[in-house]
Amino acid sequence: MSIRLSPALVLVLLAACGDATSTTTDSGSATGTGTSSTSTSGHVPTTSATGDPGTGVSDSLSGTGPTTGDTSPPTTGDETTGTSTGPVTATDATTDTTTSTTSDTTTTTTGSTTGDTSTTTLDTTSTGAGGCEGPADCPAPALCHAAQCDQGDCSEIALAAGEDCPEGVCDGEGACVECLLQADCPAGQLCVAQQCVPPACDDGVENGQETDVDCGGPTCPSCQPGDGCDADADCDSGVCTGGVCQAPACDDGQHNGDETDVDCGGSCPACGPNEACETGADCQSGVCTDGVCQAPSCDDDVENGAETDIDCGGGTCPECQPGDGCLSDADCDGGACIDQVCQAPACDDGLTNGQETDVDCGGPTCPKCQEGDLCELNADCATGSCQGGQCVAPAPACASAAPDPATGQRCPIFMPCTQNSECGVFQGCQQWFCNPSKTCELNALSNCGTTIGGSCNASIVFTQTDDPPVDKKFLPPDNVDFREVATLAFTVYNNSGSALRLDKLPLTLETMGGGSAFDVSSAKIYQDSGGAEFSVGDLYIHLTANPFSFPANGVLGPAQGSAASQINSGASKRFIVTLAFAKEKTYIAGRSYRVKLVNPSGVTFKVGLNGPDYAGTNCGVPPEGFVGAWVTAQNP
Repeated sequence: MSIRLSPALVLVLLAACGDATSTTTDSGSATGTGTSSTSTSGHVPTTSATGDPGTGVSDSLSGTGPTTGDTSPPTTGDETTGTSTGPVTATDATTDTTTSTTSDTTTTTTGSTTGDTSTTTLDTTSTGAGGCEGPADCPAPALCHAAQCDQGDCSEIALAAGEDCPEGVCDGEGACVECLLQADCPAGQLCVAQQCVPPACDDGVENGQETDVDCGGPTCPSCQPGDGCDADADCDSGVCTGGVCQAPACDDGQHNGDETDVDCGGSCPACGPNEACETGADCQSGVCTDGVCQAPSCDDDVENGAETDIDCGGGTCPECQPGDGCLSDADCDGGACIDQVCQAPACDDGLTNGQETDVDCGGPTCPKCQEGDLCELNADCATGSCQGGQCVAPAPACASAAPDPATGQRCPIFMPCTQNSECGVFQGCQQWFCNPSKTCELNALSNCGTTIGGSCNASIVFTQTDDPPVDKKFLPPDNVDFREVATLAFTVYNNSGSALRLDKLPLTLETMGGGSAFDVSSAKIYQDSGGAEFSVGDLYIHLTANPFSFPANGVLGPAQGSAASQINSGASKRFIVTLAFAKEKTYIAGRSYRVKLVNPSGVTFKVGLNGPDYAGTNCGVPPEGFVGAWVTAQNP
């Protein structure tokens, strides 16, 4: 005889043994499935399961579920997972629900059996009515939840936002998140989407070392004008004033905006040489080469610098051509700037331009130039003579005449000249030349020629070199003060024991061609310094006015007052006599003049300054005397 326990008693016994096993008994075989949640702390955590009538799935909070069949024997289960499967024996097709509670563990068994098959679901998360008296009687809640007991039923509610949880704080909806506020994060991190993250330059927040939202500081992009800043480096413009980034300006000392260099280029004033550029418009010179502004030059094909047109004008570049721009006549090759345009040269523009050699004359197209105008060729001159770059009167006949066979002279001395050949040719001791003042001159060498006289013994001995002086033609004064020409030269040797001074010199004047003694304005005595016949450097001794008229009557002197007249004992000196013709006199071309020293006994010497007349003997003057050179007034 077998004893059959009732299903309710079996569940009570299982609960007392700590085994949560659901059993369904039937006369046939059945397969049961159950879901169970077990808490080792003495409380059963809540497990929610959805049930469908007829499937054996039950609501864990209600503890009830539909079944079909009779009470079934218990099935074997796994205490760890709460899920059990096993054969059952069904007694009939009735529904049997058994609830067993031991201590604080509640077990609800729901069975559904059809025929010999049954399915069982076990839920141990809550108790039915009368199962709890307070939250402490309920199972431990999930994270960010709090247990509550409502009329004997245990349930959970979400903790308030900001409550601490293992991973951070509760979000108020039952989830544990890293953060809700920045204060929830470690220093220096941000709370973004409930997660703590380091600051970023695109998080839409001014944080980290930023000086404004997502800009400034050492790591984020530069800020724009109007944004906050701490230093110039925080700003895209490079200018931080009063804690605010400034807009680029052309005087802020920074390379910003569309500038190509500091405060220049782009929309700012043009840059100077050696500054950066992108196009010629960025440069003062208008020339940008390899990204660098170039200095203006006269071959850069750009009007720049002081130029008045492309590569011309302005004083530093070549002159501009007709039609080019100008500011002054100096900018133009033609020298004529009218209405700021260079004009073509013309023969009536009052300028020396084009091929002209002087103002509006000369060259192949303009009238010939007059005497005194500049020229290059004889053809430039109306006179037909261009000498030394200047139009001159036609050369006198003497310039092309044969030279004098005795002296080599062509044209008179003092005549204007351009070259030596017009004056004469070198011959013997005579050197005719056109001096730096551009007048004919004679440079007759002293002590050159044949010596006359001398060869005798006396206290004073006279000698003469007959060449020079030589016969010569001179130009009449013609409104100059006077013409002075050398005519006589002689040498005195002092064989006495005293220093003697030449005092008086009696001369005879000879004329030819109608000349008159009254034509001679004065006669002068010089001490010859050597070299030329009569030249700069000779020492002036004495002048006698109207020497061949009363009261002089041909006697030159007294001359002893000049130290240049002194001849020391045992020494000699050479004296030169010149004739001068003043402009107040009347001159007729062809008149000639010369002097003679024919009476040496009339030559007076003084012993020293203001001493007595020397009474010694003299010799050396031939009977015919010392004859001077003819000097002839001649128009060329």
